[in-house]
Amino acid sequence: MRAHTINMAQALLERGRQLWEQDRYEEASGVLSRLLSLRVLSPEVAERAQFYLGDIQLAQGYYSKARRHLAAAIGSGSTSGETHFLMACALEWDDDSDFRHAYRHYRRAVELEPGQPLYSSAYALMRIRRKPDGSKFDREALRRLREAFGASPDDPDVVYNYAHGLMEMGRELEAEIALRRARKRWPDHPAFEGLWHDYLVQRGILPKLSTRFTSGPRLRIAGTDGPNILPFPADRIAVRKAPAPFRATLKTALARVGEADLSQIERTLELPRHRDARKRRQEIRKALLNREVLQSLLPQLSVGSRHLIQVLSNEGGSAEIKRLRLRVDGPSERRPHFGRRRPARPLDELRRVGLVYLAGDMPGQSKPDRVMIPADLGRVLREAMASAP
Repeated sequence: MRAHTINMAQALLERGRQLWEQDRYEEASGVLSRLLSLRVLSPEVAERAQFYLGDIQLAQGYYSKARRHLAAAIGSGSTSGETHFLMACALEWDDDSDFRHAYRHYRRAVELEPGQPLYSSAYALMRIRRKPDGSKFDREALRRLREAFGASPDDPDVVYNYAHGLMEMGRELEAEIALRRARKRWPDHPAFEGLWHDYLVQRGILPKLSTRFTSGPRLRIAGTDGPNILPFPADRIAVRKAPAPFRATLKTALARVGEADLSQIERTLELPRHRDARKRRQEIRKALLNREVLQSLLPQLSVGSRHLIQVLSNEGGSAEIKRLRLRVDGPSERRPHFGRRRPARPLDELRRVGLVYLAGDMPGQSKPDRVMIPADLGRVLREAMASAP
């Protein structure tokens, strides 16, 4: 009987791992929860199951649940630096927790896996950020940032941490070189564009926002059992009377799309090429607002992209890039933020097909800080998803 239970546990763990790698969150959670309900369970199997569940909750934005599972994995005797790294992410990314509490988990991740550049760069950045203003320089952190960047110059997460750390320490020349290289390597990506904007403000080239910041309720994926309406004291929306986040129509969104992106959307949708830019946008809009076209397109998207559409729908069609945690260029080849390798990067895939767009909270805002599904496209998309087999 005991041998049968052990074999069942191994089979359930393997099945849960496969579903986890495919981003099939609900199914994986069901299998892993069933696994943890078995009476006879080895500490190693229990630790991996808790790790997978923690990673699933983290990827969906349920940070408190993620911390509970990851704490259980750590309590089971986990010696994985990745577990501590994900725990640090769950602490840092949660607006309701103090990001400085993530410091000891970043440090532990580096102690367990000192050769991992991502862990080292994240730990170094946290060392800098937790220092009081005016004394940000940290020789040890600078050494770690440079070593991590030298070891993984093509890892966008490491490059982001490197440039951010240099900015925090006031090493403007090095930061500018790193950011110019990153913007050339990953053009138009919101994370590097946002950091570049902050750099220009720091240098005094762009003015700081002078209007006051207000807070207000926002639907988000967080908390205990599901989406809740919670206050966001850190909302940084420059407004006078706190209007709702600006959400464009598809026509307005396409008007801001560049030539290269238009061509990419046309190729993906297999549309004929027109010389007239106005005609091109009309044809793209006509195709994307066709429910039959969307029904044929949705099965071709990756699981991660379909999940991102669902997340945006749950948040009213628009969400802050920071809230989605799509940092830099999605998962890189060795990026344990979400603990796995994905064949497609959801944000980039959806932008290529024209289903999501980058926008600001207010019309005319120069710095995009939101991912948005246009209002009219969102209605057709919901109908297409509801009628999908």
